[in-house]
Amino acid sequence: MANIREIAKKTNVSITTVSRILNNDPTFHTKESTRLAVINAVEELKYKPNRKTKITNIGCILSIGAEKYSDPFYTNILASCEYEAEKHNIIFSHVRHFSELQNELIFKEFINSGIKGLVIMEKIPIDMLNKIKKKIPNIVYVDYDETSEEVNSIGFDHRIANTKAFNYLIKCGYKRIAVIGESSPVTPLEDSIRMNAYREVLMKNKIKYDSSIIKDCKSDLNLCVEQTRELMSLDKPPDVIFVGDDTLANATIVELKKLGYNCPKDIGVMGFNNLPIATHSDPSLTTVDLPMVEIGKKAIERLIEIMNNNDKETYKISYPTELIIRESTRRIK
Repeated sequence: MANIREIAKKTNVSITTVSRILNNDPTFHTKESTRLAVINAVEELKYKPNRKTKITNIGCILSIGAEKYSDPFYTNILASCEYEAEKHNIIFSHVRHFSELQNELIFKEFINSGIKGLVIMEKIPIDMLNKIKKKIPNIVYVDYDETSEEVNSIGFDHRIANTKAFNYLIKCGYKRIAVIGESSPVTPLEDSIRMNAYREVLMKNKIKYDSSIIKDCKSDLNLCVEQTRELMSLDKPPDVIFVGDDTLANATIVELKKLGYNCPKDIGVMGFNNLPIATHSDPSLTTVDLPMVEIGKKAIERLIEIMNNNDKETYKISYPTELIIRESTRRIK
């Protein structure tokens, strides 16, 4: 007998999308063509839900802004979460992002939806977080490195990963290292772990910090492109640009080409995440590999432990990261 995973594969949508369509989720909006494709796949594969099997509904707060592109890093983690959750008859019935939850009606609907657990992939304001905790006590955080709060967090060590990246650029001979990064709803870019690591690496190598080559694109693709142009218009432009996400870094490379620059001959570019686009960009992108599949799987495993066993312990699990050297950077010494 077919299962939800097979329907998702056949229609090329996520397990969550299939579940929300089959459950007629009134808060879920999708194309009519997608809904029909799912319904047709259900009939073709002769899918019948097992009503005897208890389904546990959980939710997710994604790091996607209303005017931003859908961050592949977090959507890839969500896909891994969905795959692991479905094995245990757990469905993501409510998926929202921070911008949506700023709407009071949507926020109230979300926290009163009856979901048993929650995966949070965004750094959200403490007042909002406290309201969520009162209604949804079972929470696992993904990539929640910038907090001193005792929480169950699955991710990687931001300081180590970013220090590794900046040290590599210094070893290549780059000295004027620009950064196009992203702030979060609670942490300005300047106060982020990434920028603390950046300043520490510069200081250890006796390189003066220059705020004019630091840009916060707020995860906006168009703003990233605009800031690339701004950096290259400076009297003293950078010799390498570190971009905090591979999708954004690829956009930077494309814009540099439009401006007449050769990467890496004229200027280097480094990304972060090691998304599939990093391999296929031209030139291929030097980046930092993050274990997205492992993070998603472990987040669900930990959430199940909390929900089933009323586990009050808190764990912070950090996976190792790996520097991936490709064609977009070079040794200039």
